[in-house]
Amino acid sequence: MNLLDGGRIGRTLKGFENSIINVLGGSISWGFIANDSSQVSVSGGLINLGLSAHDNSQVNVSGGVIRNLLNAYGNSQISVSGGLFNEKMYLSHDAVVTIDGSDFAVNGTDVGYIELTSILGDSYRYEPYRRLTGTLLNGNPLNNVFQIGNRAKIVLIPEPATLLLLCLGGMTLLRRKRGYGA
Repeated sequence: MNLLDGGRIGRTLKGFENSIINVLGGSISWGFIANDSSQVSVSGGLINLGLSAHDNSQVNVSGGVIRNLLNAYGNSQISVSGGLFNEKMYLSHDAVVTIDGSDFAVNGTDVGYIELTSILGDSYRYEPYRRLTGTLLNGNPLNNVFQIGNRAKIVLIPEPATLLLLCLGGMTLLRRKRGYGA
């Protein structure tokens, strides 16, 4: 396991062949690329020029700052519950980004808790830009443009308190429906 908890890496940091990397602090100047089933956890620090996950990598982001780009490709999975993101998200080829939070909207329209997928079904490069806003689980704002291509998706997951309220509301409706049918 590799740990970054301070200092500065003045180039691109890459994880290969089942690497396990934890980023707690410090800064990475030229971005971070997770490849070949790497497992990455980002809870602090600054990643300039973006974070990319490729080839079955798993990335968990609970804090820190990621500037410019969040990119998921080739069966990779990125889970986001916190952190500050600037700019863009690109997803392609069966990648999945799950985002835990609340108040999600796409292009200003509330969307609730859904899966966002490709509009045209081709490469993300041909997709229109859309804007995703909301509040992440840790309270950080989310305000990013994104493009999704091929079979990739963004899964929006409610925070635990909202999920509990949704479940309680559903159970109440079910009880009322059963009560009227008796």
